[in-house]
Amino acid sequence: MYWLSPICFSSCVLHVQERQVARSLITHGQGHIFKAWPQPGINDAAKRRLLAAAARHLSGAAEGLEEERLSVLVPPRANQQPKELHMHNDLRIDKFYWLRDDARKAPAVLEYLKAENQYTAAAMADTVKLQDELYKEMRGRIKEEDTSVAARYQGYYYYTRAEEGQQYAVHCRRAVPARAGPPSEADEPSPDAPEEVLLDENKRKQQGKHKFYMVGCCETSPDQKLLAWTEDTKGGEKYTLHIRDLSNGKELIDPIPMTSGDVVWANDNATLFYIVKDHLDRPYKVLRHTIGSPTSYDAVVYEEKDEAFYVSIGRSHSEQLILIQIGSAVTSETCYISANDPTARPNVILPRINDVEYSVSHHPGKLSSGGIDSSSKDATGWFIITHRDPRVGYWEPAKFVARLRELKTNNKLLLLKTELSAGHFSVTGRFERLKETAFEYAFLLKTAGMLNTKPKPGSASSAAVPGPNTQTTKL
Repeated sequence: MYWLSPICFSSCVLHVQERQVARSLITHGQGHIFKAWPQPGINDAAKRRLLAAAARHLSGAAEGLEEERLSVLVPPRANQQPKELHMHNDLRIDKFYWLRDDARKAPAVLEYLKAENQYTAAAMADTVKLQDELYKEMRGRIKEEDTSVAARYQGYYYYTRAEEGQQYAVHCRRAVPARAGPPSEADEPSPDAPEEVLLDENKRKQQGKHKFYMVGCCETSPDQKLLAWTEDTKGGEKYTLHIRDLSNGKELIDPIPMTSGDVVWANDNATLFYIVKDHLDRPYKVLRHTIGSPTSYDAVVYEEKDEAFYVSIGRSHSEQLILIQIGSAVTSETCYISANDPTARPNVILPRINDVEYSVSHHPGKLSSGGIDSSSKDATGWFIITHRDPRVGYWEPAKFVARLRELKTNNKLLLLKTELSAGHFSVTGRFERLKETAFEYAFLLKTAGMLNTKPKPGSASSAAVPGPNTQTTKL
C-alpha cells in the first residue's frame, strides 16, 4: 500500500478533482505514481502537473505522465565537505571525501546510500511488473539443474553441479573405476561410482545465515584427502580460509580470515600458501601455514612493499613449483619455490624492469620413455617465458642473446623469440603465423627429447623455418 499524507488530500493542497484523480489512479493499479512522494510543501507545483497528466492518462492521453511523475521525486543530495589532499607535489580538493568508508560502518554514508536506493526504487516503480516478467523469461531459459564437464585428475572425476532452485554450486567428485583406461576425450564419470560432495555452497550459506556468499577457491591436497577453500560472507572480497579432512568432514584449522582468496598446496599435503591484504585492500603478503600449528606461527614467505604492485600465487602445470606472481599495470615479476621444499626461499625468475611484463610456464625435467626422469641432472627443469618489452628495437635481441650466452653455464637449448610488432616487422597472415607456431612446437618437442629421428614418408620436415621478420636464436 502506498503512503499518502492526509494533508495531501486537504482542500488547501489538492482540489477535489485532483483528489479524485489520485484515488482513481490507486484503484486502477497505478499507486506507484505516489511512491516516495515528498512531504506537503515540497514540489507541490510538480505534484499538480503530475495529477493533470494523470487525468489525461485516465482519459486516454498518457503523454508526459512518467516525465511529470519523476519531476515530483526529490533525489538525495550528498553534502559537500571539501578536503585538501596533497600527493605527488599536487593539491587536489575532494568535495565528497567524507563518503569514503573502508569499514562500511559510517552511519552518514550508510544513510546516504539507503536514500539513493530508495530514490532508485521510486524512479523505477513503473517498471516493477516488467522487471518481474523479464526475470521470469530469462530464468525460464536457464537450465537450472546442470552439471559441468568432469575433469579427470589423480584418480577422480571432479565437477560442479547446480540444483534446481538453488543459487550456488555444489562441488563434487566420483572415483575413476579401476578398470578405466587412460584419459581420453570421451572420459566421463561412471554412474555406478558414488558421488562425493566436497563442498555445498548452498548449505554453507544457509548454515551461516549469510546474506552474501562467494567461494574464492576450492582446492584438494595433492593426495586428494584434504580440501582447502576460501569464502567471502560479507561482500568485501576478503576471504576466510578453511581446511577439511574429506574422510570425516572435520575442519583441521581455525579459520584464517582476511585473505585474498588464493590458496596453493605444497606437495607434502600439510603446507599451504595464502595471501593477506593490506589497508588498501591490496594482496601484498604471502604466508605459509602448516596444518597442526597455530596461525600465529605462519611464516612470511614474500612481502611486496611497493603499493603499485599486487601479489597472486599459483602452481605450475608441472605441479613442481609454487609460483608467486607480482604485477602492476605495466610491470611484472615471478618468483618460484619448489613444491617439494615449501620452506625454501623464493627464487626470482627474471628481475622486474619497469614497463616490462612476462609470464612463465615450467617443464619439470628430462623426459624418458617412462615419463619424467626426476633423478636426472635436468630434473630442475626449464622455463618457457613469454616476454612483453616495449623498449625492444629491431636490433635489441642481439644484446639479449649476448647477455644470455654470458650467463648460461650449460648446454641446454633456450629459445629467445622477439616479435617486433611495434616496429611493423611482425609476421601477418594466419598461414605465416602457423609457420612460427610450428617452429615453436618443434623446439619444445626437440628439447623434451620427443622428436623422431626419421620422419614418416609424406610428413612435414622436422626442421621448421621461422618467419622472415622474426628474430629467433637457439642458445
